[in-house]
Amino acid sequence: MYHLSDYGRMFADRGRTDAYLAALRAAITPGAVVLDLGAGSGFFSLAACAFGASKVYALDVSEAIDVLPALAAANGFGDRIVVHRGDAFAYEIPEKVDVIVSDLRGNLPFCVRSIELIAHARDRYLKPGGALLPFRDRLFVAPIEAPVAWGARVGPYAAPPLGFDMRAAREGAASEYHNDRGHPFQASQLLAPAVEFGSVDYANVRPAPIRGDARFSFERDGLAHGFALWFDAEIAQGIGYSNAPGEDHVYGRVFFAWPEPVAVRAGEEVAVALFAQPVQDDYIWGWTTTFADKVRFRQMNSVPLPRL
Repeated sequence: MYHLSDYGRMFADRGRTDAYLAALRAAITPGAVVLDLGAGSGFFSLAACAFGASKVYALDVSEAIDVLPALAAANGFGDRIVVHRGDAFAYEIPEKVDVIVSDLRGNLPFCVRSIELIAHARDRYLKPGGALLPFRDRLFVAPIEAPVAWGARVGPYAAPPLGFDMRAAREGAASEYHNDRGHPFQASQLLAPAVEFGSVDYANVRPAPIRGDARFSFERDGLAHGFALWFDAEIAQGIGYSNAPGEDHVYGRVFFAWPEPVAVRAGEEVAVALFAQPVQDDYIWGWTTTFADKVRFRQMNSVPLPRL
């Protein structure tokens, strides 16, 4: 659950916010009706009114939205913003809308029931020809040298006190869903150019398994620790931003760590097969890493502990 300070960090991210504002300004015509999905403290709702919307429906399950009526009144939009805190699936909007705006991503676009919620709102409330923001997210993966992130998340099991055999715990820790918060990835850590392994087209997306494959040729010698994953956002056609390593945005990148680092040489190849399966309110991710056409690591971030 996000709090007011979290939403403040989001709109303080100027690269993200400026792209959304440019897309909103282009999409809203005078008198437009807007749905702000996952509105948080309501910054996009206020912006939509400033750009000419006659009505904004602001929905969020977080208590942060409770501040929005006061913000709407303080900015002269109290009669134009309808606020609802609760389950957006259960709330009925009394009319179709011209624009739906949301940012329900985590490190990747697949965060809790975000895809399901966007598809539900789009199919139920968006007028034909209406604007859906964001428009598209492109998904990227690359092998990475990340000794600090790996050491913090997996390393304690590599050399434990008293010399215990902790391999099972190390493999489990490596297969958890990690991100780079606290140790933000930089472009210089990538060992090969990124490969686009998929995309999310919000005009058509529905909850479904995700699959992608990528093959890389290492550009330099190094010690590889796993894969970095991220998205590039296209809020509207021609308006967006990248969340690649080295870009300073609020989301962070995903880190799919290996159970052990691998020394690699320039020109050698590695391949990864990625999949994600919607399960209840989230996604289970798996990744299989192949060196020289031989499987080296087969991992999934929700697996039973090994039987003794």
